[in-house]
Amino acid sequence: MGSSQATLRLPTIDFFEINKHNRGTLVWDSTKAQVFKALQEFGCFEAVFNEISLDLRKSLFSSLKKLFDLPLQTKVRNLTDKLYNGYIRQAKEVPNFESLGIEEPESFAKLMWPQGNSEFR
Repeated sequence: MGSSQATLRLPTIDFFEINKHNRGTLVWDSTKAQVFKALQEFGCFEAVFNEISLDLRKSLFSSLKKLFDLPLQTKVRNLTDKLYNGYIRQAKEVPNFESLGIEEPESFAKLMWPQGNSEFR
């Protein structure tokens, strides 16, 4: 008897069309629904951004690394009463999870880098 193994594939969401449409359009709503479903079912997804240059992607991930490398006492400044916003720290149940919700980028940047950070926009 042969064994069959199911291969798990993360959902892939193409954000190419989203750049051409504003919020509230069918394309926007469809993409938003795909993201929501993927996060509910898998907790993540593969994002495809073919229109974004490799240099811009590298810059984005470099900035995110710098953000999450900030000391804990800096990240906890980002507090809010709103559920799933602000700083959500790692827990023993999910040790590789950390989240920083950003409501207003300019005030967030001033909070995280009082001395300034022109790269974070």
